Amino acid sequence: MQPQASFYHGAKQHSYITKVVKIAATVIIVSGLSWTLLLNLFPHFFIGLFSQGEPEISAKAMTGIQLHLFAMCLDGFIALASVFFMSINQPTKAIMTSMGNMLIQIPFLYFLPKMMGVEGVWLAMPISNLVLFMIVAPLVWRELKKSPTTVVTAEVKPLIA
Repeated sequence: MQPQASFYHGAKQHSYITKVVKIAATVIIVSGLSWTLLLNLFPHFFIGLFSQGEPEISAKAMTGIQLHLFAMCLDGFIALASVFFMSINQPTKAIMTSMGNMLIQIPFLYFLPKMMGVEGVWLAMPISNLVLFMIVAPLVWRELKKSPTTVVTAEVKPLIA
């Protein structure tokens, strides 16, 4: 997505940026939801790839899958948002999105385990992803709406007259 969005930004073809972002976001959300669905429908298969079939480990892994991965599709969107801002020459928003993804988890990792035990550790990342998504998605949406929707064709001028 980044090369196309950067190219269209430079060429001032903002309607194409919106199309590229919509396609990328759709692919990310659909694939994230698909993996979440597969992991929840067939957890024993996926857990079996990494364990020797011990029932206690399988039970804990099942809890981990259910708690930790329910917001997995948002990880991709947050990465997409960071790349989008970088592509349209907004490095501050790109860095804040990337850093926010890590920094916002710290309070959740500190407080949730104290309140909920191990389940709090499992929930720290998806809850922080939900919070960051609620901040970043409107920023992306606002930026896409702010950009002109008319297509401006770039003129190609010869280098030698």
